[in-house]
Amino acid sequence: MADERGMWLNLKDWFGVSILSKTWFTLTASFPILDFNLDEFIRAFYAPVTRYGRRSFQNSFYRYIAVSGRESFYDYIAYKTSRYCEQNESVHTFNLDTRIRDTREVEIIDRCLGLILMKGVKVLGITVYANSVCPLQKYRLPDLLWSASSLTSLTISSCELPSSLTVDAVKFKSLKVLQLCEVPLDEEVIKCLNASCPLLEELSVDNCSGFKRFCIYGLQNLERIWVSVLGIEKIDIEAPNLRECHIILQDGEGNGKGREDASPSLNLDLCKKTNNVKFSLVSFPDTERIDINTPNLLSFSYSDWPHVFEKNSLPLKACMDCYIMADVDTLWFQKLRRFLDKTNTFKNLKLQISMDSTADSALKLIRSPPYQLEHVELDLFSTVNVAKAVEETLWCCRPRSLTLISDFSHDFEEQSRVVKM
Repeated sequence: MADERGMWLNLKDWFGVSILSKTWFTLTASFPILDFNLDEFIRAFYAPVTRYGRRSFQNSFYRYIAVSGRESFYDYIAYKTSRYCEQNESVHTFNLDTRIRDTREVEIIDRCLGLILMKGVKVLGITVYANSVCPLQKYRLPDLLWSASSLTSLTISSCELPSSLTVDAVKFKSLKVLQLCEVPLDEEVIKCLNASCPLLEELSVDNCSGFKRFCIYGLQNLERIWVSVLGIEKIDIEAPNLRECHIILQDGEGNGKGREDASPSLNLDLCKKTNNVKFSLVSFPDTERIDINTPNLLSFSYSDWPHVFEKNSLPLKACMDCYIMADVDTLWFQKLRRFLDKTNTFKNLKLQISMDSTADSALKLIRSPPYQLEHVELDLFSTVNVAKAVEETLWCCRPRSLTLISDFSHDFEEQSRVVKM
């Protein structure tokens, strides 16, 4: 009966019953649910006091309970992991989300990871923060990680990779999903991981540091990639089956004030199945440094700020979404036009402009045929000169139809100027 009831408990309730009963502590340790979260455990540990104790009692004993809760949490990890591994069964999933403050906790994590890695874990998620009160270095994962050939999914956050990294040492022959967040990297590590994950389908690199070039080559099964980093100079991706590519970049200071000539280059080559690319550069983005060879591309989103792109269904025809917060000038419209010509993919364009254009009359003197499009949707903020923006857009491209979205309905003179164009 207890076994059946245990199957219906969520993570917080698991921790709660494990804390309140020695019988349940032993019983839950035998279940194949290796999911440990320090915050959830502390809340469960603190819940009886919160529910039944007086406020003064809670305040007096909160510090004691927090310390005791941490100790119990790590004891629980050690006991449950070793107990389950003694059953001579393989481990499917192991998740750990915690903070470290002393070497005892580090040793427990090392020991538990060693056990589950030797048991052939398939899904591994590790998030280990250094304690802000007693700061330690980032937790370094054990060398045994590189030989975990059974892994199909690996998520690492706020940790350091094992130091002994060579192409021969890494045996991620089954890995399909790799997610790295706040993990120090360098170009050699990226190159080694690229060469050691032949079946990789999904790659995420979020807020990682230590490299200027991000190059991915020859991953035949790679379908989705997410890159969000600071101070990068070049992104080069060759993946024939890539379907989605999300890139968010900032300058080295992370303040969005990078120079245009410092914009990173983006190259997507041989990505024949790619149909969704989202590119956000938090400095002025330079379209001339973007080279895309993706004949089946349906959606390309391009922004100069950390835009939260909507997860809309893919359009029926290739579409470029362009979100610009900075002011645009003559050179920007020229580069957009050249980018459309070079790519020669898009049928529709969605252009959102937030600030008035600084393009001058010299734009009209440049005689070259505009890029032919089927439809343009022009979304202008209320501060933008609508007639000028429409004129510049039509210089850049010539659509069969145009949708204008702007808050200018009360300005009759402005309406008349737009209608006459």
